[in-house]
Amino acid sequence: MRHRHLYPGFEDSTAAVADVLDRGSLEDWRELARHLRADPFGRHAAAVERVLAGPHLYGTTVLWTRYLATLRQQVARAPAEPRT
Repeated sequence: MRHRHLYPGFEDSTAAVADVLDRGSLEDWRELARHLRADPFGRHAAAVERVLAGPHLYGTTVLWTRYLATLRQQVARAPAEPRT
């Protein structure tokens, strides 16, 4: 998603994530979801948390809060990698 008030390369900023959650397309949401699945505790996840801690976004806050919590629970339940 091209952000009207951001410089390229800052897609994981709080402002960019807020923009995606507020006015992004379904494809924008899919891209954000891919980043969260890849690293549910990473930069994008931290930006999502900051946005969700702010003013309630109708229909978005509950959805993304639960999605991020589910991803993090899956990571917590995943068996540890065997050490060699």
